[in-house]
Amino acid sequence: MLRINLLPRKASKKQTTAKNELYIVAASTILLILGLYLAYWYRGREVEALDARIATAQQEVESLKKDVVRVEEFKKKTATLEQKLQVIEKLKKQKVGPAHMLDDLASVLTEEPKVWLTKMGERDGVMLLEGEAMEHSNISDFQLALQRRSKFFRDVKLELVETKTRDGLNVLAWKITCQADYAAG
Repeated sequence: MLRINLLPRKASKKQTTAKNELYIVAASTILLILGLYLAYWYRGREVEALDARIATAQQEVESLKKDVVRVEEFKKKTATLEQKLQVIEKLKKQKVGPAHMLDDLASVLTEEPKVWLTKMGERDGVMLLEGEAMEHSNISDFQLALQRRSKFFRDVKLELVETKTRDGLNVLAWKITCQADYAAG
């Protein structure tokens, strides 16, 4: 059978062009959808990788937080132990400190033969020394010797000097207060 093309040539060309355009649009749409899907899939993989890195980083942060807590505990324990060691050292010095202080006081007294102690006491680190001397210069020399040569006595102050009679002799009764530093030895 013969085929007769009743459509004019232009119409046939238009129809072919329209079909070609339809194919091009369909192919472009399919390619666009495929490209978008591939981009979505690629971004999804990137998001999963980033989520995995975030999870790993969070685990590291939690581990480091635990380490920081342990370090802080060690610092506190170290500070406590250092404080205890300082207290122990201070107690050791205070244990032998009074003996050294009395030895130091005895050496100062032997250098001042006209000065003698009649009473000695201590309360809250403040020493009260009471004694007698023959002359004012003896008391002054004793006070200066305590200030300059003894490392156990600080803030030496002469409080009172009065004249007394002892065994028919006039003597000067004195009182000196000072800070006792047992740890100085």
